[in-house]
Amino acid sequence: MQTAEARKLISDVIPKPARAEEPAVPSHQVKSQLLPTQRRTKRFLGNAAVLLLTTTCLGQNPPSTANAETHATPYLDPLPQDTGLAGLKQQLRKLQTTGRLMMVVAHPDDEDGGTLTLEARGKGVQTLLLTLTRGEGGQNELGTGLFDKLGILRTLELLASDKYYGVEQRFTRVVDFGYSKTPEETFQKWGGHDVPLADMVRVIRTFRPDVLVARFSGTENDGHGHHQASAILTREAFRAAADSNRFPEQIKEGLRPWQAEKLYIGNVCGFFSSTCADENWTVKLDRGVVDPVLGMSYAQMAADGLAHQRSQGHGEYKVPPGPRISFYKLVDSVLPNTKDASGHEKDFFDGIDTSLPGLTKGVRAGLADRQSLQSAHDQLENVKDKVAQAVLAAEHGHAAAAIPALVAAKQTLTNVMSGLLGRDAALSGMIGHSPEITSALIPELKLKDAEIGEAIDLASGVSLELILDSPGEVRSDSVLVPGQTFRATAKFTAPPDAKERDIILDHPTGWKSKRVTSQRTSSSTGRARKALGRIGTAQIRKPTPSARSTPRMMRRFPFHALHCWHMVFTRFKNRPRDSMSSGSKGMRAATASAPSLSCPPSPSPWNPANKSSPSPTAKKPQSKSA
Repeated sequence: MQTAEARKLISDVIPKPARAEEPAVPSHQVKSQLLPTQRRTKRFLGNAAVLLLTTTCLGQNPPSTANAETHATPYLDPLPQDTGLAGLKQQLRKLQTTGRLMMVVAHPDDEDGGTLTLEARGKGVQTLLLTLTRGEGGQNELGTGLFDKLGILRTLELLASDKYYGVEQRFTRVVDFGYSKTPEETFQKWGGHDVPLADMVRVIRTFRPDVLVARFSGTENDGHGHHQASAILTREAFRAAADSNRFPEQIKEGLRPWQAEKLYIGNVCGFFSSTCADENWTVKLDRGVVDPVLGMSYAQMAADGLAHQRSQGHGEYKVPPGPRISFYKLVDSVLPNTKDASGHEKDFFDGIDTSLPGLTKGVRAGLADRQSLQSAHDQLENVKDKVAQAVLAAEHGHAAAAIPALVAAKQTLTNVMSGLLGRDAALSGMIGHSPEITSALIPELKLKDAEIGEAIDLASGVSLELILDSPGEVRSDSVLVPGQTFRATAKFTAPPDAKERDIILDHPTGWKSKRVTSQRTSSSTGRARKALGRIGTAQIRKPTPSARSTPRMMRRFPFHALHCWHMVFTRFKNRPRDSMSSGSKGMRAATASAPSLSCPPSPSPWNPANKSSPSPTAKKPQSKSA
C-alpha cells in the first residue's frame, strides 16, 4: 500500500491533465524501481520471448498536434508508422547503413527533433540523444511539482518524444539547477568540469558513434550557461573518448577507447534561422521534406513527439508544411577533407563508409586473419544484395515477398558470426591473430542480425502483446511493491502458415513464477483469414530486496547539482537527525563541501583524486573508415 508521503509525492509530480479527455501520466511512474499495476506493450518478436526487464511503462501519450488527424496512441503500443508495411520499410532503412550519430543537449526539449527524426527514421541511422540533465530547474505549466519531481516528469515526457524521433536516450548525473549565466558557473555547480565529461566519454565509448553533434555552439550565442557547457564538453569529449589515459577506470571496467570520426556544432546562425552565411555552416538539412512512409515531414513527426513535453508548454506546438532548415558546422575530424570547393558537405556521413561490408575495412587484422576477414567481407556483400532485394519487394507493396531474401540474409549473417567466433577460438594466442577482428565486428553484426529478425517479423505479421495485472481489488494509481504477486498475460499472434511457438517467460534471477494457463487460439483477420495464436498466463512474485532502494534521479538534498545523494547521506549518517533539516548547520556544511563529494560507483564512477590529463602520445584506436 502507498503511504501518505507517497500519495503526496504522486499528487505533486503527476498533475491532472490540462484537458479532461487526456489521461494523466500514471502515478506508478514516480518510483522507477517498482512495477506498475497495469501495463501494456506490443512488440514484434521472432522467438516470442517475454522479457520483463524491458517492459517499462511510460504512461500514455497526449493527442498529437502536428497533424490534426493523428489520434492518441498508448505509449507502449507501436506508432502506426512502426507497424505493417511502413514499419518494414523503415526497418529496411536501418539494414542499409551502419552509421551511428550521437547528439548532445543540455535539457529535455533542447534537442533538434527534426534532424534526429531525419537521421533515425529517414536514413535508418542508429541515433542516440544524450541529455545532460533531466530539466529539474525548469517551469511546470501542468502543476506545482518542481525540482526532482519535475525532473521525473520531464524524463517521462522526453522518453515519449524519443519514440517519435526514433532515437535511444541517455542522461548524465548533473542536474538542471536553474538559469546559469556562464559555463564556468555551471561547471562549478556541477562539482567540476570532469564530472559531466566522464559521463559523456562513457556514453561515447559505449555507443561508439561515427558522428558527434553538439546542439549548441559553446559560445555566448547559446545564452544559457548549461547550453554553452554542453557544447564545450562535446568538443573535448570527441578526443578524450579516444585517449585511454582519460578516465582510465572506464578502461579497467572493460570499455575501449573510441574515436568518433566527425564533430559538428549547431546554433551557428541562430535558432530558427532559414538563411546562413556560407562560411558559418558545413551541412544544411531540410527537416521539412515529406517522407511518404511517415505520411508527414520529419519536422512534423518531431512536433508530434515534442507535443508530449507539455510541462514546458509544447502541447499545442504545430509545424506547417514547407522547408525547415537546420545548419551545422564541422569543427573537428579525423578524416581527410570531406568538403567540396565551397566548403560544404551534403550529409553528416560524407567520407564515412556506412555500408555493411564496410565494417571490415576499419579492423586491424594480423596475417592469420586476413583470409577470414576477406571471406567475411564477401559474405556481407551478399547480405547487402539480399537486403536490396527485400527493399525492392517492399517498395512494390509486397511485404511477404521480402521474407525469403531477409531469411537468406539472416542465415548468411549467422554464418559470418559463427566463422569469426570459431576462428577466434582456434587461433587464440597465436602470432598473427588479432582478437580485435571479433570484438570489433561481432557486436555490430549481432545488431544487424536482430534488426533483420525484426524486419522478418514485420513482413510476416508476427506480434506479441503483454499485459501485467495485479490480482484483487487494487486502485489504478497504486504500485506493485516487492514481495507482491501479480499476473502476466501474453498473447502471441502469427500467420496461419507459421510453425507453432510457445511463450517463454524470462525474468530476473530471484523472481519466482509459475505458468497458470497456456492455450492456442485462432481468429479471423481480413478476408476470413485465420491467424495462429497462443495466450499464456503466468503468476509472478517480485522478491523483497535486502535494502530499500531510491530512484537515481532523486537527490538527498535539493541544493545539490549532482545525483550523488548516496554520498551526502553517508557524510551525515552519524549526525543527529535535526542536523539534516533545512537551515541547520549540517545542511550549510554540506553546501560548502558539495563539490568535493565523489559520486557512487553507479551509473558512472568518478574519483576526483584520479583526474587525468590528455596525453599527446596516446594511441588512437582504429575507426571504421581508418
